[in-house]
Amino acid sequence: MYNVVAMTDRNHKQKIITPIGANFVEFIVPHLMAEAFTAYKKRNFTKTYFQVNPCENSHSAAAIVLVAVAIEAYRNRIYYMGGESVPKGTKGSVPSTIGKMFLRKLSGFPDQKFETIVQEVFVVRDVIVHSHIHELNVVFNSRNWDMVKGRKLNEYGDGKFKKSVDTKIGKTNLIGFNVQPLKIGFEDLFKTLLVLDLFAGIAEKALGRGCVSFALLQKFDNHWTKNLSQLLTHYYDQAPNQKFAEWVESFSKGLREDFGSFLPDGDDCFITNTCPKCSALGFHKLEEVWRCNACGVKLGFKLNGIITSKPLNQDHE
Repeated sequence: MYNVVAMTDRNHKQKIITPIGANFVEFIVPHLMAEAFTAYKKRNFTKTYFQVNPCENSHSAAAIVLVAVAIEAYRNRIYYMGGESVPKGTKGSVPSTIGKMFLRKLSGFPDQKFETIVQEVFVVRDVIVHSHIHELNVVFNSRNWDMVKGRKLNEYGDGKFKKSVDTKIGKTNLIGFNVQPLKIGFEDLFKTLLVLDLFAGIAEKALGRGCVSFALLQKFDNHWTKNLSQLLTHYYDQAPNQKFAEWVESFSKGLREDFGSFLPDGDDCFITNTCPKCSALGFHKLEEVWRCNACGVKLGFKLNGIITSKPLNQDHE
């Protein structure tokens, strides 16, 4: 999708800008995510692996890179539309420029915390794009493969990698992205999209609706998604790894505490899509009747004693 700024004169000229990376989220990432999830849900989550299924790994890694590219594309678009130039050097890093931009627009915005979150996305992007090499020593037989030890070669990883990663466990400090390339999978992709959804919500609050926009028209069981929150909710509800679902719930609660006042009202953001009774995540569903998986409360209206679909005023039972 091109962004067109009308230049009104007698010749009806137009100026076109081309942040094509913004389109990746809309047209490519959902399909990669679906393929990654198909492989992910077949995992045995009682075991620890030194690598995930190659199908899950490759689709997840590709989607993570595209999401990071999209975040940078939206940053460039926002700066351009605001008549600003992106700063040069380290001051022009994507996490820093987005954080500082939000701080200028939103009084009291926790820019350092937000920059740390976005920086971890770009750390895992670098692991993939720059092909970080790890040496893994494994033992195997006809039934199993186990890693004895592994190490990353020292020539890989810049300053932000060293600042953001716990090398003992091979994960980023805050979000827990895997930085051992073969372990990057669906959960890392989900976390990346969670950050994108947060970025889009804050951008709407700070800059107005449409600054970071994309239509995610995915069909699940005859229901269409309308935004990233619904897509994330769909996969969150189906998460086969209970520990990961618990992490998402806990991390989202922390994000609401830090950034809730900087998000638009309503349920358009995944972390604010919560039950009106118990505040559990994932209340607004694709289906006509919304329900909480934790406490069971439903939102709809009764027809002959049965909750059938949401009324226009959406008062819950």
